[in-house]
Amino acid sequence: MKKIGLLIGLCCSIGLVNGQVNTSYGTGAGTGGVGSTFLGYYSGQNTSGSSNVGVGHYALRLNTSGYNNVGIGSQSLYNNITGSKNVASGHYAMRNNETGYENAALGANALEYNISGRQNTAVGSEAMNKNTTGYFNTAIGAEALINNTTGTSNTSTGYRSMLYNTTGSYNVGYGIKALYSNITGRNNTASGWEASIGNTTGNYNTSHGYRALRYNTTGSYNVGLGHNATTSSGGTYNYSTAIGAYSTVTASQQVRVGASWMQSIGGYQNWTNLSDGRFKKEVKEDVLGLDFIKQLRPVSYYVDNKAVKDFLGVELEHEAIDKQKRYQTGFIAQEVEATAKELGFNHFGGVDAPENEESHYGLRYAEFVVPLVKSVQELSEQNERLNELIAQQQIQINDLLEAKRGALNSAVISTELEAKLYQNIPNPFTNETQIKLFVPEAVGQALIQVCTIDGKQLFVKEVTGRDETSITLSGNDLPAGIYMYTLIVDNTIVTSKRMVLTK
Repeated sequence: MKKIGLLIGLCCSIGLVNGQVNTSYGTGAGTGGVGSTFLGYYSGQNTSGSSNVGVGHYALRLNTSGYNNVGIGSQSLYNNITGSKNVASGHYAMRNNETGYENAALGANALEYNISGRQNTAVGSEAMNKNTTGYFNTAIGAEALINNTTGTSNTSTGYRSMLYNTTGSYNVGYGIKALYSNITGRNNTASGWEASIGNTTGNYNTSHGYRALRYNTTGSYNVGLGHNATTSSGGTYNYSTAIGAYSTVTASQQVRVGASWMQSIGGYQNWTNLSDGRFKKEVKEDVLGLDFIKQLRPVSYYVDNKAVKDFLGVELEHEAIDKQKRYQTGFIAQEVEATAKELGFNHFGGVDAPENEESHYGLRYAEFVVPLVKSVQELSEQNERLNELIAQQQIQINDLLEAKRGALNSAVISTELEAKLYQNIPNPFTNETQIKLFVPEAVGQALIQVCTIDGKQLFVKEVTGRDETSITLSGNDLPAGIYMYTLIVDNTIVTSKRMVLTK
C-alpha cells in the first residue's frame, strides 16, 4: 500500500491528467483542446488545438489552435501557434515554426527557424535549418539546404547538398555537395558528387556526373554530362554543352563531345545542318575555289594530349592517356586562317578561332566541301573550254589533210580513205591511253607518230596489227600538255588527232 500511494503522489506531482480525451504527462504539460497528447516538461500550452502530439521538454510549448501536429524532441515545434499537420522529430526540430503547415522535419535542428514555410520536408541533422518562409522544398541529408530562407520548390538530397542556397528556387541537387555553392540560382539540376559545386547565381544549368560543371559559377543554360564534363575555369559561359568524361567547353554557345583523346565519335547517319532557303539571307556567290584549295597544306600529325589537358586545366586520373600517339591527317587551323585572310576569303566558316584565352583553334572540316565543289566547277569549265579548242583545231587539221590528199594519186587516195584513226580513250589521260584504228590488210607499213603541239617529233610507234586494232601509249615519261598523234600508212599521212596529258 505504501508503494501504491508513493506512485500516485509522484504522478500527481508531474501533472498526469486525463480530460477532454487528452493525455497530459509532465510538469506544466498542456491540457486544452481535444484528442491531444503531451508528454514532457511544459510540453503543449495547448488551448483549442486538437489531435496534437508533443513529446519532450517544451515540445509544442506555445501551440494554441494548431492541430494534427507531432513534435518529438526537446523544444520541437516550440513556437508553433496555429500551424497544423506538421511533424517534427529531433532536438529543436521546427522550433520556431508559427503558422507553417504540412511540414516534416526529421533530425536535430531540422527546419529549426521555419516560421510560415509550408509543405517542406527536411530529413537530416540541420537540414533546412534556416528556412523561414520557403515552401515546397525537400532536403534529405545532414545540412542539406541548411541556409535556405525563402527559396521554394527545391529538392536537395545528399550531405551538404545546396548548402549555401538562400533564395534560389526550382533547383534539384542530388549527391554530396551537389549545387553546394548555389545562392540565388534558379531552375538548376545537378546529379552527382559535387555536381555544379561552384554554381552561385547561374540559372537553367543541367549537370550529371562526378564534378560535372564544377567550374561554372554564374553562367546559365549550360549542360555537363559525364565525369568532370565542365566549362573551363577562366570565364562565364552560356548555352554551352559538354558531353562525355573530361569534355570541356571554353566559350559560350559551344558544344564539346568527348575529350581530346577520344578515338571515334559517330553514329549511323550523317550530321544534318539547317539548310533552308527560307532562312538564308544576303546570298552571295563569293566562295573561293581552286585558288584557295591549291594553297592548303595537308599534313599528318598526332595530338599532344598532355598539352591539351594542361591548357584546359583538366585533372585526369589516368596519366597513361598523356602518352597516346594516334596519328591523323588534316590541316593546321592557323595556316588555313592565314590563307583565307590572304585571299580575302572572309566568309569561310571552316576555322573555329578561339574566342578567349581559354579556347583553342579548331576546324570544321565539313565547311571545306563548299570550296571543293567550287574547285570542281572551275576545273570543269576549264576542261570544257579546252575541249572546244581541241575540236576547233581538229577541224583545221582535217581541212589541211583533205587539201593534201587531193594532190595524191588515186591509188594512194584509195588506201588512205580505207585507213582510219580514232580519238584516244581516255582523253585527257594521266598514265596511259588507248588509240583505236583501222589498217587495211594491203598496207605494208603503218606508224603512229607523236609530236608536240608545235610539231616537234617525240617518238614513232609501229602498228603491227591489221583491220580493227589498237595500240597503247604511255604518258609516264612526258610532261603534262597537248600532243598530236598521226597515222602514217606506206609513208603517207592519213590523219592526225590531239590528245591531252594531265598530271
